[in-house]
Amino acid sequence: MKISSEKTKLKNFILRNNVALFFAAFVVFGIFISKETPYNMTDELLQGFIGYSLLVLSLLIPVIAGMGFNFSIVIGAIAGQFGVIMAVNWGLSGIFGFLVAAIFATLFGVLFGILTGILLNKARGYETIVSFFVCYLGTGIYEVIVFFLMGSFIPITSAKLLLTSGVGLRNIINLNGTLFHSVDGLLQVQFFLLLIILGILCLGFTIYHLMKRDAHFDRKTGYIRIALFTVVILMSSLIMYGDVLPEEIKQLKNIEFPVITGVLICAVAVFSLMITRTKIGQDFTRLSSNQQNPMDSDRHISKVRITAIAISTIVAAWGQIILLQNTGFLNTYSSHTSIGLYAVCALVVGGATISKATVRNALLGIIILQGIYSISIPAMEQRFSSNVFESLRVILINGAIIYAFIKSRRDNQIVDNKEDL
Repeated sequence: MKISSEKTKLKNFILRNNVALFFAAFVVFGIFISKETPYNMTDELLQGFIGYSLLVLSLLIPVIAGMGFNFSIVIGAIAGQFGVIMAVNWGLSGIFGFLVAAIFATLFGVLFGILTGILLNKARGYETIVSFFVCYLGTGIYEVIVFFLMGSFIPITSAKLLLTSGVGLRNIINLNGTLFHSVDGLLQVQFFLLLIILGILCLGFTIYHLMKRDAHFDRKTGYIRIALFTVVILMSSLIMYGDVLPEEIKQLKNIEFPVITGVLICAVAVFSLMITRTKIGQDFTRLSSNQQNPMDSDRHISKVRITAIAISTIVAAWGQIILLQNTGFLNTYSSHTSIGLYAVCALVVGGATISKATVRNALLGIIILQGIYSISIPAMEQRFSSNVFESLRVILINGAIIYAFIKSRRDNQIVDNKEDL
């Protein structure tokens, strides 16, 4: 009986996480056939995780509020780029330049978020598809501003931003000397040393709850966590201080992690976890489950939905600034265009659906998707010398998004049938 129960749990786990497991296997296969060094692979994964975390996390609030995948975070990315352009135009650099960019991005994000929220509010039940086309609308307006208005009606004082005609911005804006690593460069520690510290803290926290015999703390899960954290601590210690490892593995200890950026990512993640305990968060979940308070007016519901989109847009604006200061350049006319699709893909690959998404889905999805982009596809092209794998990437990613819609619809039908019974 116990064996049957364990098999059922394993089957349910695989069914719940089949997308994440499939793509994770794809990444593992890429790692094994890749010609890249462990240092390069780990560094690329880490940089992708740092750059895209806030952008993917910005999708969670609309999903919690039952508004589906908010492809219009592209509008938030545009707000972030306006902030970056203003900071570079004024010659600001370092953390002060970042803060000025973030302040103006937030102001633009509030305005754009409210307008986008009002627009999506007019398309209830079709928010995901409408938000997709909002991206194109926003991109068109943005291009008119940066190509025709900046330098003519909107004064731009920095010559390195403008085209030779004096009207419109250059295609590529180099952020070296201004915002490049303005946050990432503030405080960096060795990544595997940080893993040791975090592993010890998590291990102590888990042991404390086991000894306390907390009724809400599953003991079996606790033992699994202890084993996992112990392995992380031992492996990280071996990389940092061991002399028996090959030289290419020893190089991993030179990888550094930007602490301040990590704190920002953790803050947004905790905010996304804790918001459901607040009044506005409870309003989000009621909208998602169609259990609105009978006393809630349509005006109140509209306000809650607009708030969800506004928060998403603001976080996306911050995320775009983090990404740009991480990469060191702004592609003026295209840096924002693929943000929505990438973020939604990451969320889906992490195991999310259009009706349910968590912080775990977001962070796991970034790692897996970045692994596909930077390790698996390049490794296969190196080995097999074919561009067919780029087409395969497109098929897999878009197929995953379609599956997320189908799975959400199926889950909703199951819930409706249970309610009818």
